[in-house]
Amino acid sequence: MTIKNTRSNFTIFLSGICLIVLAVLLLFKTFTLELINFRLIGIIFGLAGFLNILAFGQNKRWYFRPGWMLQQSFFLIFFGVMILIAPYIGLEINLTFFSFFAFFTAATQLSASIQLRALEIRRWWWIAFFGFSNILFGVYFIVNPFEAYFDLFFSVSVFMLVTGLIYMTEPIVYIKNRKKVGNTN
Repeated sequence: MTIKNTRSNFTIFLSGICLIVLAVLLLFKTFTLELINFRLIGIIFGLAGFLNILAFGQNKRWYFRPGWMLQQSFFLIFFGVMILIAPYIGLEINLTFFSFFAFFTAATQLSASIQLRALEIRRWWWIAFFGFSNILFGVYFIVNPFEAYFDLFFSVSVFMLVTGLIYMTEPIVYIKNRKKVGNTN
């Protein structure tokens, strides 16, 4: 089996790597000045969103496939801009932004998983599982039960680590579809 569209898969993989690097930076090297942390988050979100849009444009087959990556890409860019101006608004607004981000991601992933199941793509449940985990993250950011133990950047770094892993596994979901299309000759 030849893997087609490796450029788009590499671009999504690179987007996931950007989010994982951001998570590791926030976990192990949180800057003392919060403004630097927020600017870093905003810039990486914008870059990841741009890379996802680029990957969508490189893979012509994705135009006809249900998915959540394109919507997520535009929202990442929007969210990156909002995070860049959010430090001037206040910390509570940032928690609201991250909960909204998690809920939006969950909604797009759950709707895509329903469509993938209808198309009989075997790994549809991966996207559904990720959608449900994002619902949990959204509730976590609203309720913030461990506020005394974890700061905002630790919670965001765990969320970005999971999101980066989700981006990196996205091309794997469609492998069966590639084999199915390749064997119809």
